[in-house]
Amino acid sequence: MVIDAKECTHCKEVKPSSEFHKRSRNKSGLRSWCCKCERVRRLERVDQERLSVVRYREAHREEYRAYHREYSRKYNENHVDQNREYNRRWRESNPDKYRARVAFAMAINNKSIKRVDVCSVCGSNYFVDAHHEDYSKPLEVQWLCRLCHRKADRARRDRLVDVSTRT
Repeated sequence: MVIDAKECTHCKEVKPSSEFHKRSRNKSGLRSWCCKCERVRRLERVDQERLSVVRYREAHREEYRAYHREYSRKYNENHVDQNREYNRRWRESNPDKYRARVAFAMAINNKSIKRVDVCSVCGSNYFVDAHHEDYSKPLEVQWLCRLCHRKADRARRDRLVDVSTRT
């Protein structure tokens, strides 16, 4: 059975069959949700799974930190040369990010910028990082927990992809 178009059961839009993933069990041979809706659902599920991990780690923060600290120490002792080479390659391929990180770290060390321990989006206090929206402005950051930081980076990458596909 060849179908030219199909209605997505989630967004209710009629789209060409190329907009749906294959599924041999279904009568049409296609999934019921379009690729775009499937992607959104998958990303939401991944975010929920990460959130459950974050909640678990918040409840067991000290044990997690002690384990992670010891594991990192042992790993770094055994991989000094690989770490050095990886860091050198990263700095060469991301000079704007590197300059922004160095400038921001110096500002933190000079106490001209105060570290914040609460996510500005969700209010979590677990692993709060500084997020650069624009690396040419290294001292303009948004304080985000790891989960919100991933979401912000994903949104930034999506915007960059959208811009590059338009040209």
